[in-house]
Amino acid sequence: MKKALYIIAAASLMVACDPIEEGGTFTPTAVVDSQLSQQGFFTFTQKDANGNPAADGNYFTYTTNPATIVRVYNFNAKGEEQQLAIGASGSFPILPGRGSDPNQKFYVQVVNSDLSKAQAEYSATVYVKQELSLAEKLMVSNSGKKTWIWDTTVDQCWGNAGYSGFATGGAASLTGGQWWGVGPADIVEQITNYGYPYEDAGEEAFMVFNEDGSIVKSSTSESGSWAADLANTSDLGGYGEGTTMGRFTTTGCGVLFNQRINAADHGDLPATINEFDIAYVSPEHLVLIAPSNFKAGGGESWMEGTFWRFRSATDIEGCLTNNDSKTWKWDTTVDQCWGNAGYSGFATGGTASLTGGQWWGVGPADITDQIANYGYGFQDAGDATMTFKNDGTYTKTSGGKGTWTFDANNTSDLGGYNEGKTYGRLTTDGDGILFNQRINAGDHTDLPATINEFDIAFLGDDHLVLIAPSNFMATGGESWMEGTFWRFIPAE
Repeated sequence: MKKALYIIAAASLMVACDPIEEGGTFTPTAVVDSQLSQQGFFTFTQKDANGNPAADGNYFTYTTNPATIVRVYNFNAKGEEQQLAIGASGSFPILPGRGSDPNQKFYVQVVNSDLSKAQAEYSATVYVKQELSLAEKLMVSNSGKKTWIWDTTVDQCWGNAGYSGFATGGAASLTGGQWWGVGPADIVEQITNYGYPYEDAGEEAFMVFNEDGSIVKSSTSESGSWAADLANTSDLGGYGEGTTMGRFTTTGCGVLFNQRINAADHGDLPATINEFDIAYVSPEHLVLIAPSNFKAGGGESWMEGTFWRFRSATDIEGCLTNNDSKTWKWDTTVDQCWGNAGYSGFATGGTASLTGGQWWGVGPADITDQIANYGYGFQDAGDATMTFKNDGTYTKTSGGKGTWTFDANNTSDLGGYNEGKTYGRLTTDGDGILFNQRINAGDHTDLPATINEFDIAFLGDDHLVLIAPSNFMATGGESWMEGTFWRFIPAE
């Protein structure tokens, strides 16, 4: 891909630079380092997140004189090269992570027709945030790094839809509104059909968004950048029939399979897409759409757009607290919200743990009897709730309180069987979650009767499923043996 860009750059130079003519031959003049540093060759302006001119703005617009295709790049906090822009003019963001040096360097490069390179270093003072904005927390989590995959909870994660209704549909776009689409595995065929350069298909494909504005994809060493604007809720198509949840833009490698559907029918538009409407975004979900028809060009709002559905399973803090405060109650959508299950299969079951895998269990009302049976200290039955806050504290309506921590990277199960992956670990201190009672505690007198360390079997915007083992591989247990489970949903 990069070689292709270099060839384009070289061809541009043949037009942009003054030729030397000798007997009908044409010899382009190569650009050298000193030219790139000359005043007026590469100029840029800076704006803040609201589009206002700012001396420390993070959003750059540049031009070249004479018009010359340049490549602009920098290095992220890990020392990895990150392409910011390519073209004779354009724009790019520089969004350093919290605590970074506000004086940021970037580099401007030209590849000549003989493949020699000219390069110059530039620097600018930019704004360095002290904390992440809501848009950043949604895209990269409060940790500053978030992995997104194709949404495997729906049948269709890429395809086409009636543009305006989908773009402004909000939560409805999570599952509906499409005309046609394919799941992660079937994107393999689409990659072949469109001659797309990256292997962005299947459940193993992923992209990582970082707080420095970079994108890394599993399919390529080429990086990219991202920016989200939740304030700009007008649709890209210009129809104005509702509001979206914002705009999303990328450079470089882009999002997974950023291919315009039916691109041959829209030859006036780029085949790959780097500017999107955000149809829906939450700690767990990101749904994007881009129009192929615009009102300004005579299009109509019902016409075709390309959609993408992504999901993240790594933002425990975001899902648990909604990046602020979130209240949970017993899961009333299932018959059994507390009970026992075969431990390892439940812990690593993912979405299957939402409704299945249990041996025995009770609903919220029947927990009253269990509280009496176990002599439990809090009235955590029925309509009881617990509220998790992003300052690491929690409270219960029954009077309990404490602190909590999580580890999204530790996906090995507490029992030590390692027959699959969990969503991570949740640990509490203090009075514990709702009815944090170990089932059949009398059979496990070597273990605490109440539990404060859990495997996260599933966590999303709408569900929290936990389990804890009563048997451990290190002490002769087997993976099928008993564990205690809990199922919660957000309180309305």
